[in-house]
Amino acid sequence: MIVDADAHVAETPELFERFLDPAYPRPRLIPADLWGQGWWDFGDPVVPRRSGAGRGPLQGFAAGPERNDIAARRAFIEQEQIDLQVVYPTSLIAVCSFENRDYACALARAYNDWVADYCRQCGPDVKAVAIVALQEPGEAVKELRRAVDELGLVGAVIPSMIGDKLLGDEAFAPFFAAAEALDVMVGLHDVTGAYDLPGQQMFSTFFGTKIVARPFAFMSATLSLMEAGLFERYPGLRVALLENGVAWFTYWLERMDHFYEDQRERGYAAKEVPFLKQAPSAYVKRGQIFCHCEPEERTLTDSIAYLGEGVCFFASDFPHEEVHGSELTRLRQRRDLSQQSIDAILNDNPLRLYGPRLTAAAAPARTAPATA
Repeated sequence: MIVDADAHVAETPELFERFLDPAYPRPRLIPADLWGQGWWDFGDPVVPRRSGAGRGPLQGFAAGPERNDIAARRAFIEQEQIDLQVVYPTSLIAVCSFENRDYACALARAYNDWVADYCRQCGPDVKAVAIVALQEPGEAVKELRRAVDELGLVGAVIPSMIGDKLLGDEAFAPFFAAAEALDVMVGLHDVTGAYDLPGQQMFSTFFGTKIVARPFAFMSATLSLMEAGLFERYPGLRVALLENGVAWFTYWLERMDHFYEDQRERGYAAKEVPFLKQAPSAYVKRGQIFCHCEPEERTLTDSIAYLGEGVCFFASDFPHEEVHGSELTRLRQRRDLSQQSIDAILNDNPLRLYGPRLTAAAAPARTAPATA
C-alpha cells in the first residue's frame, strides 16, 4: 500500500461563496500573471504577503478551481498507484494568524465543510485534515471534534506558531488533549511568507524567507512542545512535521537530547523543564513524532539510521508547482535505502501517524470510482 501523506487542494471562490457564513465578507482572489496562481485578500491580511519583510512568492500561491480538478487528481493517483491520499489546504492554514478571531473561526468551518464535500466527490481514497483557528482554543477544540466526528476528516493542521505564541503555551494544551482523545494526528505545516515566523522577517526576498522559515519555525515548535512536556502529558498525541525534509530534525533532536542530559546532570532539569521526564528522542522512539522526508535528501539514510525506521513518511505535494516529475519514482530509485525502509516510508509510518480513521479507509480504497 502507498499512502500519500501530504497532497494539497487550492482554496477557490466557490468555497467562500457556498460555504462561508453570509454574515462574513467573501475573500477576494487577486489573480497573478501565471496560470493558477494568486493571492487571497481577506481585507487584512492578504495571503501571502506581496512585498516587504518576510514576503511570499512573486506569483502568490496556487489558487482557483483548476487546481482541484478531480479528473486530474484521479489520473495522478492512478498513475502513481497511490492507495490513500491525504489533502491539506494551501493558504488557509494562515487563519491561525488572523486578528479577527470570529472571522478566522468562520473560515475554518467553511473550509472543513468544503473539503469534506470535495473528498466525497473524489472517492474513498482521498481524505483531508481540518483547519482550526487555534487563537481561539475553545472553538478550535469544538471544530476539531465536529470535523472528525461529523465530517470524517482524519486530523488537523496548524502552523508552527499561533500569532506570537509558541505551541507549548498552556492555552493550547486542551487542543492537543482533544487530538489525543479523538485519536487523530496534528500536522505542523507552515505557509511561508504569510505570517510571522522565526527569522523570516529578516529577509525581503522569497529566496530568503523560503529557506529560513520552516526549519527555524519547526525547531522552535518542537522545542516548545518538548519544553512544555506535551508528549509526556498526552502519550497518545501524534505530531507530523511536514514539507521540510528530515535532515534538520536529526541535528535538532541530538541537540535537544544533549542539553536535556546536561541540565539533568547539573541538577537543573526538574526546575527548568519539570514536565519533560525523558530525553526528547524518547518520544520519537515511542512513535509520537513523524517527519516528511524528501527523496532527494542526500543524508536520508543517515537520518533513518539515527531516528529509526518508524519516523519518515512520503508526501507528493500534488498539485503544487514545486513538484517536478514523480517524487515516488525518485524515492524508489534510491539504491541506498532498504526495501524495509521504503515500505515504512510509504505505508507503515503514515498509517500509524494518521491512525485508525485513515486505516479504516484502506479497505474500500480504490474500489469505488469518483462521483464527479
